Order: sequence, then structure tokens, then C-alpha cells
Amino acid sequence: MNKLATAAIASVMLAGGASMALADSDRGEGRYEMGHHGYERHGYEHHGYGKGCGSIDRMADALNLDEKQVAKMRAIKDKYRPQKQALRDKSRENRKAMRALMDKDTVKESDIRKLADARGKIKADMIVLKSKMKLEMREVLTKEQRAKWKEMRESRRRDS
Repeated sequence: MNKLATAAIASVMLAGGASMALADSDRGEGRYEMGHHGYERHGYEHHGYGKGCGSIDRMADALNLDEKQVAKMRAIKDKYRPQKQALRDKSRENRKAMRALMDKDTVKESDIRKLADARGKIKADMIVLKSKMKLEMREVLTKEQRAKWKEMRESRRRDS
């Protein structure tokens, strides 16, 4: 295989690993972390769907949200959940297709590029969807809460 094809395959595989991590990061499945019950599995199954230790609860604590705000935030997240899941499923199928392609005896660069382009579109769609959700959530917050949320995001960026 020539150097161009080898480089293309390597970069697609690297991008695949990163997108896989991004696609799975929202679920929290299989992740263990220190919680209020000690070291525990984190995710929806922990306290049951939609209640317990989720990101909305952490946001509610950090921003001092009232019950109405928490309910609105949950409704927004629930509204986008099926679309996010559909995109994660598409991403997973794309990765499977890439693995199947790489198992073939002969691989054309055009086939790699087609799957890589599809992966890029899926990732872009996920970014747009999450941004729309965050913009809707922002509308629920007071001016002071928005400022605090912005400060929290900036602090997280500095720490990473």
C-alpha cells in the first residue's frame, strides 16, 4: 500500500477513536466515579431515568435553579435525547463500516474518504444539536445564572 493510503487510513482510524469517545461520553454508561453513595456506576440506571445524579442536577446545584427551572431543563434535555441517540447510533454504524472496510483485502481511498466525510457530517450534526439544546437551556436562566454558567464553562476549559 502506498504512503498516501497508509496515511489516510491512520488518520481516519485516529479520528474514529476520538469520535467514538465523544459519541459515548454523553451516556455516562460504564463510567464509575465518586458520588454521594461512594464509588459508583454513573448513568441513568443509577437512580432511574431522569432523576438522581445527572448533569441537570449538578447544574441545578451549581446555579441554584428553582424547581420550575429544573423541570424546564429536563424537558429540553428530553426533547433532544432521541435526536442525540440517533446521531450516536449513526456514528456507531459508521465506525463499524470503517472497521469492515479495513478488514477487506483491497481498500480504495475513495471508500475511506466517503466514510470519513460521513463521520464529519455526523459530528457536525451533533455539535449543532448540542448547541441548539444549550441555547434553549440558556433561555431558562436568569442573567446572574447565565453569568455563572459562562464562568463555569470557562473554568472547565482552563482546567482541561
